[in-house]
Amino acid sequence: MGFAMLKGWLDSAAPSTITVLDPHHNPTTRLNAPLFDYASNFDDILNLKKSFDIIALAIKPQNFDEIKITLSNLVTPSTVLLSIMAGVQTSQLADVCTKNQPKVVRAMPNLPALIGAGITACYAPQNTDKELVDQLLHPLGAVVWVEQEADMDAVTALSGSGPAYLFHFVEVLSESGVKLGLSPSLSAQLARQTVLGASLMLQDEPHIDPLQFRQQVTSKGGTTEAALEILTNPETGLKPLMEKALHAAAARSKELSRAK
Repeated sequence: MGFAMLKGWLDSAAPSTITVLDPHHNPTTRLNAPLFDYASNFDDILNLKKSFDIIALAIKPQNFDEIKITLSNLVTPSTVLLSIMAGVQTSQLADVCTKNQPKVVRAMPNLPALIGAGITACYAPQNTDKELVDQLLHPLGAVVWVEQEADMDAVTALSGSGPAYLFHFVEVLSESGVKLGLSPSLSAQLARQTVLGASLMLQDEPHIDPLQFRQQVTSKGGTTEAALEILTNPETGLKPLMEKALHAAAARSKELSRAK
């Protein structure tokens, strides 16, 4: 996700100066861009003697402990500390930076940020400059704000992890076509383009409820209705399955928070 965010910022030529701390970098996969410098370890960052207007934490929550001391030495009261770590609460971030309390913002982007088509949900416990954060995240896609931090667990489960659900749906749709006799390449092409086209319809007509689109495709006694009788089964269909999946993701987000 950090790579996706970085690419989005570089593609938009904003911000103009970026320093990237990537202790596990692979030189062969680095982005070749003149707008930023790499640092390979925490000492490199500290030796730069820079002050940072914004610090984005795009790391796994399990690795948060590794950077706590360095982070406390980098922030100032004017720093915006933007974290995309799932389950790590703003209070936990603030506790690390007791000497110089930064403006803490918790955010949850998703993978389509890589092509500027993502959505990032944000929460800030204080009067943070939301316009600045919106400007920073806009190259990645849409930006929304939640009023209570507890909502971030649900956001993580829905939009943060959501692209993986859709990718898996395309996998399953394609594999099911193969089982009906289609070639793997044709089935994959049909599945990808079907999902893409349907997604573009949702984008182009945001005032139309997805239910209306579904009803437009479903003829009484037709093939789509036969399939939807399976998918809309109240006990075994897609709805209870998706609810169970999102509950599992949200619960894991809460677990990560309690583990810190």
